[in-house]
Amino acid sequence: TENIPAADAATPNVTPQEEMPAPVMGEMPKINLSDKQAKTFLAALGMFFAILLFVLIILYVYSAICLQAIAKKTGTEYGWMAWIPIANLFLICNIGKVRYIWLLLLLAVLIPFIGRFLSPLCDLALFGYLWYMVAVARGKQGWIGAITVLPVVGLFTMGYLAFSKDADDQGATLLPNIGGGQPANPLGTAPPIKPPIE
Repeated sequence: TENIPAADAATPNVTPQEEMPAPVMGEMPKINLSDKQAKTFLAALGMFFAILLFVLIILYVYSAICLQAIAKKTGTEYGWMAWIPIANLFLICNIGKVRYIWLLLLLAVLIPFIGRFLSPLCDLALFGYLWYMVAVARGKQGWIGAITVLPVVGLFTMGYLAFSKDADDQGATLLPNIGGGQPANPLGTAPPIKPPIE
């Protein structure tokens, strides 16, 4: 019989497991997914993009309806341009009585190298200016239009500019001031004579 060393006899027979290789710098770790996990992941990803697409379509339809309503209330022609991308920018310029030259800065964002530097300037300053002029054309305070560039606030300001009532919508007509805080007599008759105070 062979003599077995005590240390070897105490150690159980275990096959060495393969060590996982250390990830190489800059290399993405590999993830092994089963077919069920992969299908679940792809289904969740598809659902996310479907919901995102639906929300974007709803927002686009809402903004087009608001812009068309603003065009109608300001008496601007071609309100249907609100539904066409890029053409709706020309409609905003028409509503706010802004020259088309400003649109060159907006369209410069599409140029790969130049657009990287002009994008923040155009988004904040130029869109704020265009919507400022739209608010003025609607007879509202300009700052209400300027804050339309803010992500969530813009939805409310567009709706306000589109659907809020004017003095004309409420049937109230402003009468010219003839001095002393008294409006002109709309009927053309002599004002009533007040009896003298005794």
